[in-house]
Amino acid sequence: MGVEPAYLDQLNSNFDLGIKLVQKKIHKLKEEIKACERYISHLEKNLQSCNEEVNHLKDKCKVIQGDLKKCQDHLELKEEALIVQDRRIIQLEDRIDKLKSCIQELSKSNNNHSEEEQKNMVIPDILINIARALDRVEAYIDGDTSFNPKNTLDGIRISITTARELMQRNAQDAINMQGLYRLANERINALRNETTNLRNEVLQSRRGEQMLTLAYNNEVNERRREKAILQRINQRRKAEAELAEFNRAFVFNRYQKWKGRELNSQQIILNLQNNPLLANMANLVDVHKLIDPQLASLPYYDGQEEPDSYYAKLRTINETARPLAVAQFNLQARTNKMIGKMTGRFHPVLATNPYNANNAINNEPEFLNWLQGKYREVMVGTNQDAMRALMTERFSTMDTADTYEKRIKPYAQGLVYADILPYLYTHMPQYIEMRLRHVNPPNLGTFFTDLRRIWLESRGRIPEQQPYSNQASRKFK
Repeated sequence: MGVEPAYLDQLNSNFDLGIKLVQKKIHKLKEEIKACERYISHLEKNLQSCNEEVNHLKDKCKVIQGDLKKCQDHLELKEEALIVQDRRIIQLEDRIDKLKSCIQELSKSNNNHSEEEQKNMVIPDILINIARALDRVEAYIDGDTSFNPKNTLDGIRISITTARELMQRNAQDAINMQGLYRLANERINALRNETTNLRNEVLQSRRGEQMLTLAYNNEVNERRREKAILQRINQRRKAEAELAEFNRAFVFNRYQKWKGRELNSQQIILNLQNNPLLANMANLVDVHKLIDPQLASLPYYDGQEEPDSYYAKLRTINETARPLAVAQFNLQARTNKMIGKMTGRFHPVLATNPYNANNAINNEPEFLNWLQGKYREVMVGTNQDAMRALMTERFSTMDTADTYEKRIKPYAQGLVYADILPYLYTHMPQYIEMRLRHVNPPNLGTFFTDLRRIWLESRGRIPEQQPYSNQASRKFK
C-alpha cells in the first residue's frame, strides 16, 4: 500500500516545523551558553583584577613590614640610648653627691682653721701688746726713764707689721674661699642643668617610642582589616565563579539532553519518511519509545502551575508522535497519557467530567476542561491555609536555598505568584530581600533560582542580617 503525497507533504511540513522549532531551541540554548561563558569570562577578569590588587596589597604590606621592622630596630636603639642616658644621669647624680661632700669637707676645714685662729687669738694679743707698749711710751713721756723707749717702739712696729700680714692673709683666704664657693655653685648648677636636659631628652624619647608603637599597632590593625576584606572579596568571587560554572554546566546538560532527544526523534521521522513500509508498520511500541522519555522528564502534576501551561506541555509531547500515524494512538490513548501524569490531589482521574455535564473524559479538550475545574476546586479550598502557613515561615540562619525551597514550594504551588511574592520577601534577611527586589523574579521558579544564586554569593553575610518581620507583618495585615 503506497503513501499518499498529501500525507508525505504533511510529514515534510511537520518535519520542517519540528526542525525549525528545534533550531530555535538550540539557538536559545547556545545563546544561554554564550551568556554564561561571557559571565564566566567577566568573573575571570574580576578575579584577575582582584588577584592583581591582592598582589599589590601584598607588596605594599611587605614594604610596610620592612618599615615596621626599621621602626622596631629604631625603638630598640632608642631603648638602649635611654638605658645609657639613665646610667649617665645616675653617674651625674653621684658626682653631684661627691661635690656636695667635698664642699662640706671644705666648710669643715675652714671652720677648723677659723677655730684655730680663734684659739690662737693672734691679732687680739698683738693689739693688747701694742696698747701696753703705748702705755709705757706715755709713761716715758711723763718722766719714767726706767726703760728704753726705742725698744718699745720697735716692738710696736713689729707687732703692727705682724698684725697687718695676718689680716692680709685672712683677707686673701676669704677671697679664695669665695672663689671656691662660686666655682662649686657653678659646677652644681651646670650639673643640674645637664641632668634636667637629659631627663627632657629621655621623656621625648619615650614619647617618640609611644607614638611609634601606636603607629605600628594602627598599621597592623589596618593591614589585618584589609586582609579580611580581601578574603571576603575573594570568597565572593569564588562563589560567583562556582555559580557561573554551575549555571553553564546546567544549561549545557539541558542542551545535550534536548539535542539527543531531538536527534533521536528526527532519526525516527527520517527513517519513516525514507521507508513508507516502516511508516505503515509503526505501532504503539514506537510511539512509547518516542514520547515516554519526554514524559519522564516532565514532573507529575500536583497543582504546581496553571492547568493551561501544563496541558500545553503534554499536548506538545503527544504531537511529536503524530508523524508516526499510528491508528492505535487515538484520542483515548493520547488522553490516557495525560491522565497518567496526574498525582496527589489530582489523582485519580474519574472516567467522567463532573465539571462538564459528566461527559466522558476520552479526548484532550475534555481532559483540559476537567483539569481546569479540578484546579479551581482544589486550590480555592486550600489557598487560605497555604497563605497562613506562608505568613509564619522565615528563612532562618540554618536554612539553605534548597531546604527553603523544599519547605515553601508545597505551599506556594497553586497560589497566584503576585499574591505570595510580598510574603516571600518578608521571609528573607535584609540583604537578600534587597537583592531579590532588585532582580524582581517574574515567576516562582525564577524566584528560587535567583535565591539560590544570591545565597551562594552572600551566604557568609546571612547571619548578620535580620528580616523586617514586624514591619512586613504590619504592611500586609
